[in-house]
Amino acid sequence: MLNEKQHSLQKEIIRLLAEKGALTKYETAQTLKKSYKNIIFAFNSLEEKGLIKKTKLLKEYRGRRFETFWLTPKGMVVAYGLGVPKETIQKIILDKVGENPEKKATVEVFFGFLETLGPERVNTLINLVDENSELPKLKGIPLNLMSLKEAETLLRICMRHNPYRSMLIELLQKFMNELTKTNKH
Repeated sequence: MLNEKQHSLQKEIIRLLAEKGALTKYETAQTLKKSYKNIIFAFNSLEEKGLIKKTKLLKEYRGRRFETFWLTPKGMVVAYGLGVPKETIQKIILDKVGENPEKKATVEVFFGFLETLGPERVNTLINLVDENSELPKLKGIPLNLMSLKEAETLLRICMRHNPYRSMLIELLQKFMNELTKTNKH
């Protein structure tokens, strides 16, 4: 999503948002000590790529309201790939979801996947992110891309949370059916 040739300012912005939470363009320019014009271009590019989005939070300065931006779930994966600790990103999200156990479970499972698969597989994870979800969430479990040890770790994480148990059971049933078909031939 963000390769070596792309402007380093975009990477700086992703890291900053991951560490600080939602910011305005002006706050970002001030913090990074970059020109506001360059920040606007970088924000537009990141928004087009689906890595950041406007939040519902508006900040007020001198009687005017300004939009804030934060990472999308894809942006969170990129931030992790850029070296931002998962705990840093996860804390900001958990502060937002409060005590909702289902939302907390979704966040924990997502970050369990990130940690288990590691930053070197960020491009794989980006393709699995559910873009329609408000919370960071994967569309599926990429068992075919994992070692047995990684799969076991993820299964343990998922089994602790009700919403993921049924998804795992369904996935395992499909796997067993495929295995049975293969063995018959």
